[in-house]
Amino acid sequence: MDQEKCAQCGTPASPGAKFCENCGAPLAAASQPVAQVQSQGVAIRFVAQLIDVIILGIVFWILGFTGAGTITINASTAQISISPFVGLLILIDVIIAFFYFTLLEGRN
Repeated sequence: MDQEKCAQCGTPASPGAKFCENCGAPLAAASQPVAQVQSQGVAIRFVAQLIDVIILGIVFWILGFTGAGTITINASTAQISISPFVGLLILIDVIIAFFYFTLLEGRN
């Protein structure tokens, strides 16, 4: 196995060491810059958010047509009746949105 050596004095480095034990110089592996994530501009982030809202809107729209969450209004008595599944449908929508953003943002 090839052991790393100090570029300044040539002393073999211990595994995982960031500095040379003999002269204190930073080792080559420790001095390499860490890749940084670049932030994107406001416009591209706005478009990405818009796409996310459209995707979730389509999913929620499809779920709304299941008939589980119906709200009816009787025109003659002005009485409103709400299906007991409306709350469940809203909960499902919130869970889908939570996992959608958690999984997509969690990848990076």
